[in-house]
Amino acid sequence: MSGYGIVTVFLKIGMNVQWSADISVTDMVNEGVRRAYSHPDNILRASILKDPAGKRINTQDNTPAVVHMEVVTGDTVEVDIAAKGGALRPRQSLLCSTRRTALLTGY
Repeated sequence: MSGYGIVTVFLKIGMNVQWSADISVTDMVNEGVRRAYSHPDNILRASILKDPAGKRINTQDNTPAVVHMEVVTGDTVEVDIAAKGGALRPRQSLLCSTRRTALLTGY
């Protein structure tokens, strides 16, 4: 069974973290989601709409994600990801937890 729905990302960002990037943290997360949902091994279906109130056109990459950020002490980034179905019937969910910036590789 493949899951679908909104990707929600919870970030705990250490106060001493320094970024070498030209884009925002939210844009980094969305790029990670875009890459993950575009990956050929991905089993999750992209289901986010560009304009849910207008034409029902799928973004094809499940962006934008819902991003929650918390500033904490330290110099690491903790990333928790939940890709949870928003359908009428229950679907599987994917929950991943990783230390550092695995989602943000390349930034």
